[in-house]
Amino acid sequence: MDILRKTQHQKKVQQENEKLQIALHYTRNHFALYVSDEDLGLLCNTVISYSKKEEISNPKLIETAGLPNLDLYHFGWNIWNHFRSIKQEEISKLLKTVFVSLDDIDLDSIKSHLKDEPKKGIIIIQENLAD
Repeated sequence: MDILRKTQHQKKVQQENEKLQIALHYTRNHFALYVSDEDLGLLCNTVISYSKKEEISNPKLIETAGLPNLDLYHFGWNIWNHFRSIKQEEISKLLKTVFVSLDDIDLDSIKSHLKDEPKKGIIIIQENLAD
């Protein structure tokens, strides 16, 4: 039984890691043109923390050049949908904590706009980040 448990545990860890790598690849691809290299690293670290359900403590807010809030909402929805096991309130908190332009918008408002106009913007709603 121990071998079976160990094998299943390794499988689960590998699946979680693959899921995280997909999210990081998605994040890098969608933000490369809109944030500095340093901020992109910060954003990726935030996605890692989010995926591990760790508290997001990020004293530095990220400036996005040329991405309106709608795109940030869509990014949030896509990441939330990818990991699914975490409440939308948490992704709303992440967005508010990380992005300068969302700093003064309340959490309920962010949550209510996550999937607005799914086909509009630079970052559109994706059901599967691996596609």
